[in-house]
Amino acid sequence: MARIEAVRQVAPDLLRGYITLKRLDPCVPAEFVGPFWPLLLANPWYVAWAHRRGQLVCPLDPTPDARLWLYRALRCDAVLSDDPGATARALGR
Repeated sequence: MARIEAVRQVAPDLLRGYITLKRLDPCVPAEFVGPFWPLLLANPWYVAWAHRRGQLVCPLDPTPDARLWLYRALRCDAVLSDDPGATARALGR
């Protein structure tokens, strides 16, 4: 968390994000959070909790296509992909 605060001191207008492989809650001083996707299965309230805190959620998932239904159901704000074309097609775009 010290690094996030250091960025805030240097560039207060820059949005900050927090990527985690093991933290089960979004209680970090960042505007968006990137939980490793299995954490959303371990804590299905993660996204709602983050949204109540005013945070955006973008799961850390290099191949999200098989789980797009989950991210839609949980109301995630964005997805990352190693193959954006395939993900866009899977989204029907």
